Amino acid sequence: MSCVRKAIGYAKVIRRKKGSVYRFFLLSLIKNLYSFADQIIFVSHGLNKYLTRTLKLKKERVLTIYNGLDLNLVQNKAQIESYPDLRKMQNEKNIKIISIGRFSNGKDFVTIIKAFSLLKKKFKKIRLYLIGDGEMNKNLKYLVTEFKLENDVIFLGWKDNVFPYLKLADLFVFSSLHEGFARIIIEAMA
Repeated sequence: MSCVRKAIGYAKVIRRKKGSVYRFFLLSLIKNLYSFADQIIFVSHGLNKYLTRTLKLKKERVLTIYNGLDLNLVQNKAQIESYPDLRKMQNEKNIKIISIGRFSNGKDFVTIIKAFSLLKKKFKKIRLYLIGDGEMNKNLKYLVTEFKLENDVIFLGWKDNVFPYLKLADLFVFSSLHEGFARIIIEAMA
């Protein structure tokens, strides 16, 4: 029987627990569980290298396979729909910058907003669109108010289909503090 394990998220947990009994227990448990797998698949070379070294995995049993994407499906989903915010974005004459993700510390939308405030001082015809939701939502909106960017940073909320928004954007921004190989990067490239 073939067991395939994904290791997304373990690296972050292990790094946070350095030097603790919990970290030792976690590493032992993961290493033990991985010993039953015929193949271990990671979504990035960095994650592969880190966990192979940390867990002392046999290199012949690990493999990196990046997330894939069906380009035909992307093209179909990218068709501009009749949502009011899409129509407004489509008619926008400003440069459209977009970022997508969970509003959490790790995704670092704070840096995106701060960088945008610096850009806004040099370029008047730009607008930032943020798609997502999460525990940092109120903090990010407060930061936008602090920088007096309420008319230039648009919070679109969570969207099931981000492709029409990506299609309309001039620039995609990603500033996650730690990530294996984020699927949203592939989606933005598509």
